[in-house]
Amino acid sequence: MYWVLLITITAVVVLVITAAFGWRVFAAAKGLIRELKKTSEILNDASETLRGVQEMEGVKAMRARAQHD
Repeated sequence: MYWVLLITITAVVVLVITAAFGWRVFAAAKGLIRELKKTSEILNDASETLRGVQEMEGVKAMRARAQHD
């Protein structure tokens, strides 16, 4: 009879520890996903800025060629 109680208590402790660890992993993953979204937004903004700069450089080069000719 005592072994049933011992196994039950052990199982409950293992489940509680597993649930706590799983929750921490879930919370960490959620935070990581949030940071990845922020990083993605920053990279998109930087990419748009770079495209704008490249377009401006192209316009400048075309003006320089037009003035040179």
